[in-house]
Amino acid sequence: MEVAVKEIDKQQHSPKVHDSLLKEIAILRHGSHANIVRFHHAILTKERIYLVLEYCDGGDLAALGILDLQGLAVGMYSGLTYGLKEAHGSHDWVVEFLQ
Repeated sequence: MEVAVKEIDKQQHSPKVHDSLLKEIAILRHGSHANIVRFHHAILTKERIYLVLEYCDGGDLAALGILDLQGLAVGMYSGLTYGLKEAHGSHDWVVEFLQ
């Protein structure tokens, strides 16, 4: 199994950012979705956090010019509406809003 390791220097981030990162790790640890890179585990040292993630061929999306802010915004909106649909059990109002 191939993995990617993301290295994060704790000293370059504020304590608030560090706490947010730990919360995100906890969420990733318990979640799974086809459109999100799979999280395997985290290694925490005094100075760094290493995230062991699913390896995806093809390189960095931003470097390839695939990642754009407009597309990201649309994707985030789509995810939010999906989450609201799941939370409320219906998505009729979302369809009406988008038309």
